[in-house]
Amino acid sequence: MPLVRKLMILMAISLTCVVSAQEKTSFIIGSHNIKYYPHYDFDSDVKKGFAWSFLEAFAKHEGITFDYVSLPIKRLQTELINGNVDVVFPDNPKWYNQIVPLESKTFSQPVYFALGGSFVLRRNEDIVVDDVKRVSVPNGFSPVMWRDRIESNLTMLLEVSDSMAALNLVLSGRADISDMEYSTVEYLKSKHPIYNDIILAPNLPFDVVAFHMATIRYPELMIALDRFMQSNETFIADLKKQHGIADAHAVATRTFGGTTVHLAEKNED
Repeated sequence: MPLVRKLMILMAISLTCVVSAQEKTSFIIGSHNIKYYPHYDFDSDVKKGFAWSFLEAFAKHEGITFDYVSLPIKRLQTELINGNVDVVFPDNPKWYNQIVPLESKTFSQPVYFALGGSFVLRRNEDIVVDDVKRVSVPNGFSPVMWRDRIESNLTMLLEVSDSMAALNLVLSGRADISDMEYSTVEYLKSKHPIYNDIILAPNLPFDVVAFHMATIRYPELMIALDRFMQSNETFIADLKKQHGIADAHAVATRTFGGTTVHLAEKNED
């Protein structure tokens, strides 16, 4: 990030940091405007996902309320800077192309972990990186694990409207793989048996990603969230199970033999 822009952002943040978390009873939670069930779908009138249930339980415990807004990723971070969003979920200090300077943010401990991987037809289980010519992703997701190959024109990116459309390209053979999240695919398989022949490829890139909450102005809220998670581990584990959130580390160990990040560019011999 250019130094001048960084200084301007820090100045804008400092001018609006005037209210502490102890003085507020209502907070605006900003999230990505994508349907990401069972993780979250804050715009849904029926199933809002694990994140919503978890955040509502935390809010009730603290005697506060949350309002939820769904925004495009870049605008979400801009609204956090401007003070129109109080907290972002999910966020991660390692995510690519941070708009907000990291030193301006306070992150919670990981709320939980997600497993991103490459999904293929069962008959293509042994596919390797060099075999992948086309990768499908739902709109709003960035195939970070495949970025180098895409930029080198070794793999073509196919962006589609949603998760089902991404899996449909694999079913039809128009995509070799779909770069998606494990619990999301398992949920779709439970609802649509047509996808049961799609599996996580053991020889392709995967990543175990931490989902944090992040704020600029209310670090006390992150401290309270960490305390809530430490005191309610059993409740949170049950809530994840209820919503179909898999143990990302366990699945990665079972499928790949470990949880070390396995990126496509490290696989090109």
